[in-house]
Amino acid sequence: MQNTKRMLVGTGLIAIIVALGVYLAQFAGSNFGGGENSADFPEGTFWRCQENGHRFNMSIAELGKWYEEHPGQKPPCPKCASRKTVRVEKGSTNVTGIEERYSN
Repeated sequence: MQNTKRMLVGTGLIAIIVALGVYLAQFAGSNFGGGENSADFPEGTFWRCQENGHRFNMSIAELGKWYEEHPGQKPPCPKCASRKTVRVEKGSTNVTGIEERYSN
């Protein structure tokens, strides 16, 4: 009886620890999900407005949230709110965005 009780308490503690680990990985900004940026894009993503030439960047988390709330829409320019924006490489002077160069 005593051993069964200990096993149940031990199993319950392990379940609580695992659940806490999953929660922290999902919601606390760890590298397992929810962080600001990824290893592939440590500085986020870079954009250029085709209306006024304004350049801006968004973190991976911001971009993911934008696409979640606005499927299929590009993020707007923070300066003029135009949706005529294209992804660009950091420091690039190309007029053509990444999307346009690799779409063919």
